[in-house]
Amino acid sequence: MKRTVIVLLGIVCLTALCFGCGLAKKPGGGNEPETKPTTVVSGNGEGMDFQSIRIAESGSMAYSTVYYAEKTDTGLHLEYYMGNYYWDGNDQKEDKQMIHQLDGDEALYEQVAALVEKYDLASWDGFSGSDPNVLDGYGFTLEAVLADGTTIFASGSNKFPDGYHGFIGEMDALLSREEITETIFDAGDYSIELPESWLNNVTALFREGYVAFEVQTEVQNRTILCIYNEPYEYGNGGEDYQTIKKYHKEGSDWYIVIYRYPEADSAYEEMNDAQKAICDSLDDDMQKIAKSLKLK
Repeated sequence: MKRTVIVLLGIVCLTALCFGCGLAKKPGGGNEPETKPTTVVSGNGEGMDFQSIRIAESGSMAYSTVYYAEKTDTGLHLEYYMGNYYWDGNDQKEDKQMIHQLDGDEALYEQVAALVEKYDLASWDGFSGSDPNVLDGYGFTLEAVLADGTTIFASGSNKFPDGYHGFIGEMDALLSREEITETIFDAGDYSIELPESWLNNVTALFREGYVAFEVQTEVQNRTILCIYNEPYEYGNGGEDYQTIKKYHKEGSDWYIVIYRYPEADSAYEEMNDAQKAICDSLDDDMQKIAKSLKLK
């Protein structure tokens, strides 16, 4: 009888232990997004298939910062630009000041589709919020079309749906940064030839009006060179800023100015040998880059 009781107690304890382990492994509201029933398996990963996404962020400026993605026959087209809607008398049109655009394959499409699923853009539909206590700041407008034709619209002023900033941050990383893997560099209005030593060692950061070339040290990204493209002659008139091209665009004079950024010297000790070698020859390479510039 005692042996039977001991066996039964052992079975009960083992069952409770297994049940407890099961509870411990069950997600309890962590950072991992839940899988939604609308998830579509796309190639190597999971994602929510879409036709197009357009997010416009607006602040005090007349133009909005726009992130745009559109499915193509071969993959995905991405655009990052300053946009402004206007009426031409009959139709609404958009003026674009392109910062960076790229065309990618199916892998890039799957990457963005995974972000759409990760941040659950479908749940943003109908979101409309504002914070009247914020006198300044910015707002957003989202317009998206899923693969099945479902439309998503959301907007806000200093209030955003859950996951908004995460999604924008990852889209910005896709569109604003590009690792230098080829010597011929396309900067939009012009192209330049970069040193071979920069390949896989330097990253380009695209922003409105300029491209910054960076190296990743053990501390952080350090800018070594900037090339400005503005409708005025950027700089303080010193020798550090060199105007390498003046041209006519949009009814006014534009200037392309090259500038050796101070971090090429101040962050020198943080750099590895390859990065230091790039900075050591930077002055000579700047002149070669300037001579290689070609307007489109």
